[in-house]
Amino acid sequence: MTDRATLLKHTSMHKGLTNYVGQNNCFLNVIIQSLWHLDSFRVLITSSDHTALHSVHDTCLLCELKEIFTYYEYGEEKTLAPDNVRVALNVLSSQTDRFRLGAMADATETLDTILASMHADQVRHHALPHPSPTTPLPPQQSLSSSIEINDTDCDPKCIGHALFESNMFDMYRCQSCQATSEPEMWKDTLYRVYFAELYQCVANTTTSAKSFFFRSSSPTANHPSNKEHSFEAVLRTLLNEGPRRSCPENELTKCRGSCLVDRYSSNICMVVVIKIVPSWLMKFPIVFAVSIVWPATTVGGVELKAFANIIPHQLDLGLIFRLGGDAADLPKPESIYVFRGMVCYYGQHYVSFFKSQSKAHECGTRLSFTAPLPSLHRTPTSPLASHPSWEVLRAPVASSPDGKCRYIVRLTAQDGGLGLVVGDDISSLEPPSKSSSDPPRRLMITALETSNSKRPLLPAVACGVICVGDQLLQVDGEVVEDESWTAWTAMERLVTAAGPVTLTLARAVPWSCSHCTLINDVGATTCAACDRPLATAVEWSGIVGSSK
Repeated sequence: MTDRATLLKHTSMHKGLTNYVGQNNCFLNVIIQSLWHLDSFRVLITSSDHTALHSVHDTCLLCELKEIFTYYEYGEEKTLAPDNVRVALNVLSSQTDRFRLGAMADATETLDTILASMHADQVRHHALPHPSPTTPLPPQQSLSSSIEINDTDCDPKCIGHALFESNMFDMYRCQSCQATSEPEMWKDTLYRVYFAELYQCVANTTTSAKSFFFRSSSPTANHPSNKEHSFEAVLRTLLNEGPRRSCPENELTKCRGSCLVDRYSSNICMVVVIKIVPSWLMKFPIVFAVSIVWPATTVGGVELKAFANIIPHQLDLGLIFRLGGDAADLPKPESIYVFRGMVCYYGQHYVSFFKSQSKAHECGTRLSFTAPLPSLHRTPTSPLASHPSWEVLRAPVASSPDGKCRYIVRLTAQDGGLGLVVGDDISSLEPPSKSSSDPPRRLMITALETSNSKRPLLPAVACGVICVGDQLLQVDGEVVEDESWTAWTAMERLVTAAGPVTLTLARAVPWSCSHCTLINDVGATTCAACDRPLATAVEWSGIVGSSK
């Protein structure tokens, strides 16, 4: 069995997005594919309940994006249509007409619009008083009319700012009188670089440096000028050559000197003649996105070769910016980013490239997997390691066709016990049977105990899968639904156990529609997309394993 996060990360799903003649969807498709391949974005957008931020029948860009991600993950189609996302983009930017249906648009503006939509919805939701269930939510505004919202910080952070936001500030210093300006704070979700400036930096270097950029092979660590002429060095040079400004004290001292950004390290490409340092970076983004703007739709082979040679496998932001605030307190490896992929525009068409990390499976191949679990390790998709006090024999799933899941853990009591409390279930997971007046007795986990700070976590908490409210089904293979099992006898059995205890537990989970594959909320009786009822052919006792 493979956990679902690992499956998505290490398997090529072999699904494409439609782009028929006249649709011109390529600018949108590459952004959808890019966001899908970012694990952090995919997990956040698919796990968020965005429907609470707008009325049910409103056209919502983020809901359409979440829906196509769901089809990408669970659907059996080889191609998916981004039509609904395209329509939502058009509605959202109706005043600017940037994303008119059938017309070509800019991929960078598309990403900006998606991130701005996330921010606007988050700010609008927390700025308005929480309405009652019967009060309709206000319709979504056009982004062009949401200037006040765009200038407002979101707390808690929206998905766009949580993943892409960088916090920086600049200080300008006069080259003549050494006067300094006040710090200028700025935030951005996309770092923009103009290729004309980048290429000019390369062209103004020495002959040896130019040969480094224009040679046929990619930069290597052994090259003597690798550090001096790396991509980090070029980006830092472009920062060093930032816009000149007049002296901050010009009005008082009449100084006519010009300013540069206040930086301390030596110049890189020998363009700047004073010693300077990078801008201050106060917060590392989870995803560092760079937009390289080309001056024309067609570029010569020499320029393309220069660009390809300079793109690194890793990018160290600590070599571009001067670190401060939270960024300065993090260990060195946190500033290093791995190149995941890129979006290219050439010949009136967009294409995206992302590195495949594992073998491919043909579309339609049925793969067994379980839901990802909260990991106790640094890597989110690490397999659960065995431990003397606990072992997960079967992990719980995130969703199932009937909205129920069963999982099995083996716990060994430590100094302080197992760390769980069993009590009577006050609300049954299943409605009572029509043939009986009383539902069967059911036991549930009513509390999880924690040890003191000087001792390790007790097994029930340390295993990371047991939650308060989960139903207890079996203890060492014995079904606990008969009359002989009470909360008292269950606790006595668990407390007095001399060795490992195997527990089978269950919980209600979102259910996936067998017709349209939509993941529906717990408690929903019909599919929100196709109105088909929840399949209840498999009874709860059948899942446990007892006969009726």
